[in-house]
Parts: sequence; structure tokens; C-alpha cells
Amino acid sequence: MKDRMDREKFKALTFPKKIQWVLQYYGVTMLVIAAAVFVGAVFLKSVFGPGDQYALRIMALDDRLSTEQCQTFAQELGELVGGECDVTSYLESDTAQMQAFVVRLTTDPLDLVIAPEDTMEQLVENGYVAAGLQLQDDSRYMQATGAYGADARPRYIGRTSVGVNGENAAAAEEYFTQSAAEQGP
Repeated sequence: MKDRMDREKFKALTFPKKIQWVLQYYGVTMLVIAAAVFVGAVFLKSVFGPGDQYALRIMALDDRLSTEQCQTFAQELGELVGGECDVTSYLESDTAQMQAFVVRLTTDPLDLVIAPEDTMEQLVENGYVAAGLQLQDDSRYMQATGAYGADARPRYIGRTSVGVNGENAAAAEEYFTQSAAEQGP
């Protein structure tokens, strides 16, 4: 038996038989090519696509900020700005977390950054943040994280130069800087 079919014999086949022949001889190759195209499309979309759409993205560098507090802030800010918010905290005392903080600064379109004074100064010097605003001890953020805790260093909040949600960033900045007296009962 021959590996390849004659053209004359192939022409003589009915249409369903031609389809069957093509699938029998090239089916595996077609599946591999289709899988490669699918994987390539998913990869390109994940790398060059729009990504997650948030109404606001905030990142904090603070050992005192817990995951639960981040979730509470995200929920309250989501209600305030009318969309999903991403609030993430990294530990300043953990080298791996500091590295993750730096990587995320350079890769994600963040709207606000909350960090200690020395870090905020570096961000301002590098042009990533226009200016940092000190969070007062009676601000919502400092009250939630323990303004008078073990790490009583000042924290600053700043809008990033790459942020895409300027109006929401202004509302969030006001939310975090608001004093306990302004928050009401």
C-alpha cells in the first residue's frame, strides 16, 4: 500500500470521503497547529491586552496594613467611586516583598502609592509620583493601621504619573487623608 494517494483516485472520491482522507492523514498536524495558534493568541492577549480593568489601583508599602484592611479599603472605595478597586499591601521588612513592590511599580498602571517617607522621596525623585502628601495621625489610613504602633514613622500618599483614573485617585486620596472628626459617627 502506498503512503500517498494518487491525484486521480483522490478526485474520484466523494466529498465526505475526501474530508475523511484529509482528517486521517493531516488531523494530528491540524490539531497541533490549532493548539499552537490558541496558546499564542492567549499569550499575546495576556501580555499586550488591556488586562484587568479597575476603577482604582492602590499599592501600599506598610508592615502594619493587613489583607483584611486592604479588602475593607477596596470595598469602601469601590462604593465611593462606583467600581472595583484593587488595594494591595507589601511588607517593607520582607526583602522578597520589597522586590515585588518595586516590580509592580514598574509594571502595573497604579493610581496611588502609600509608602514611608524615604520611599516616597525616591518615588518623587524618579518622577513616578508628582508629590507625596503626609498622612496625619488622625487620618483614616493611619487610624486603621495604628498611627501609634511599633512603626510610627510617617506615611505618605501620592498619585502616580502612570495612573489612568485621576478623578477616582483624587477621591481615594481624600478618603485616606480624611480625619476621624470629618468621617462622622
